[in-house]
Amino acid sequence: MNKFDYKNIYLISSNLSTLNKSGINIEKSFHIIKEIISKKSYKKSLERISKSIYEGNSLGDSFQNEDRYYPSIFLELLKVGEYSGHLDMVLEHLGKYYKDLENQRNNVISSLIYPIILIISLMILVGFSFFNLIPSFIELYDSNISEIPSFLSKIYDINLFMKENINLTIILIILYSISLIIFLHLINIKKLIFNFLNKSKIYNKYYEKNLLFLMYTIMISGIPILTSINKIISSSNEDKLRERLIEFRDFIEAGGQIWEFFDKPEYSKSTYLLIRIGEESGKIEIKIKEAFDMVESSFNGIIKTYLNLIQPIMISIIGIFIGITILIFIVPIYSGIGSM
Repeated sequence: MNKFDYKNIYLISSNLSTLNKSGINIEKSFHIIKEIISKKSYKKSLERISKSIYEGNSLGDSFQNEDRYYPSIFLELLKVGEYSGHLDMVLEHLGKYYKDLENQRNNVISSLIYPIILIISLMILVGFSFFNLIPSFIELYDSNISEIPSFLSKIYDINLFMKENINLTIILIILYSISLIIFLHLINIKKLIFNFLNKSKIYNKYYEKNLLFLMYTIMISGIPILTSINKIISSSNEDKLRERLIEFRDFIEAGGQIWEFFDKPEYSKSTYLLIRIGEESGKIEIKIKEAFDMVESSFNGIIKTYLNLIQPIMISIIGIFIGITILIFIVPIYSGIGSM
């Protein structure tokens, strides 16, 4: 799966919208935007797009040839905007959306830095305990206590074996890693994770948010919603989103109303109510935008809550490890010395 650079995508979208509104021709617009873009691959992409447009291709088709760098939804909505004559509006909305995704990604990364440091520290602590701390405790037991606890003796024997047979140890670690990968593949760990996430609140919020984003962007473009959704279905590389779009399309084609489709447990009650008000009042675009904003805010709040839990959990794990180390190694020493 491609890892798209949301920062450069939103810079391209928002600035192209602004320049196009100002009446600047497309060739000059791409030249200006290219100077803003930081990533070399996206600079080259813009050069190829500009050349393609100069050769007579449409903006949408020129971007489509660069699908390695732009999400399928972005490409289809760009075509929708170009076809409808509301390109500026669609680009502006795409810019805001991908800017939010970039901020979201940065928040996740910054929140994970400290837990990752803690995990690395824990691994170093475990390695230090196994290769240095345990032998030191064994020496203390030998000099102060007549009998070494059996579990310490076994750990010490493993320690000696690994030091004396380093090549064999490396081979065993590699074989163990391969066996673990094969085991996870056999039990279809991806399917288990998918099924778990599919039942989670954050997963449903993610796809509800994306569906509302698509609907609002299509509606402000003025293109019939089913026409645009059929195009997105044919190009989307997200299976779950495609499933929901197909479900939505079939429901509407069967004569259902939009608000009725959202009257399901996997969608927010507020989304269903707002869209119903919008359809009955004739202001559905406004209400879908309100629903999108509410779901996005809720989604970001859930992510923030989960990320805030990671740090205390990791600190607790390290604290438990240190506590167990004290109970296993230090307490028996003092008990043994006290009984002498």
